[in-house]
Amino acid sequence: AAVPMPATPREPRRARRKGAGPMVVLLFFGLILASAGILAIVLDDRTTFIGEVQPLIIYVGAIVAVLGAIIVVLGCCGRRTGGLHPFVWTSCSWPRASWRSAAHGRSWTNTKTR
Repeated sequence: AAVPMPATPREPRRARRKGAGPMVVLLFFGLILASAGILAIVLDDRTTFIGEVQPLIIYVGAIVAVLGAIIVVLGCCGRRTGGLHPFVWTSCSWPRASWRSAAHGRSWTNTKTR
């Protein structure tokens, strides 16, 4: 007959770190949308390429800096921040997309009639 093998003790599972949470992600998503709307209102009267791109790059830099600080703070608190990473990567791609559209001959002049 087969001799029963003693059960090997399992290593205790490491607890997963908590995520950032849907409220934190939705809060920052809402703040990004609201600030983008305010930026669009402010840039409404800009008629030159430099007049529009310079504030956009400052805005994107501010978003990336704030999100980076939040990711560091949440990491120090022991939380994962995977839900915020898409916002950082999307924010980093905005200046490149606007530069490419300008390079392909799209007009950046204000077409409103006053």
